[in-house]
Amino acid sequence: MDRNDDLVECFAEYKKRVGRVLPKFPVQVLQNWFYEHWVQAGEFIEYPLQKLSFRFKYVSYCELLAFAEEDRSPTQKNLEQLRSSSYQRDMAANPDWSMARLKEYQLIHGTWPVPPIVMDTLSLGSTKSVLGCPCLEPLHLIEGRRRVAVAIHYSEKAPVNGSYKVWLATMRSY
Repeated sequence: MDRNDDLVECFAEYKKRVGRVLPKFPVQVLQNWFYEHWVQAGEFIEYPLQKLSFRFKYVSYCELLAFAEEDRSPTQKNLEQLRSSSYQRDMAANPDWSMARLKEYQLIHGTWPVPPIVMDTLSLGSTKSVLGCPCLEPLHLIEGRRRVAVAIHYSEKAPVNGSYKVWLATMRSY
């Protein structure tokens, strides 16, 4: 994807090329973080990405709320949009819009279609920042800000399953 979200390379080709450099990255992580949200991936370029390992973790609704507590965070901005009546009208008028699809999925399933990615900041050692900005502790949301905002906003209107599945990224020390 380029800066305008236009397709430059199909994911299958991208996976072949980037997968050689990051062979331990799950396919879903490569696709959602590096391929579809490549600008967010650049935030972690200062870290040795080859040392990241991934596993599934379940987080509570209260843990989700922590991702939105940071003042002026992207998740907080998404929540503000979701509270706007004009934004709600736009979503209703455009059911194919990504936020409208996320809302629909959340309302039906009580969760998101693809797990967001969170960083175990305790595994980062003494450097707990991204491009000079401090990370939340113990978990920092690195991809999936819209999905988290939709889950928080619609949690009262959807059958929440008690916990949400996320990809947990951990920096290995070896």
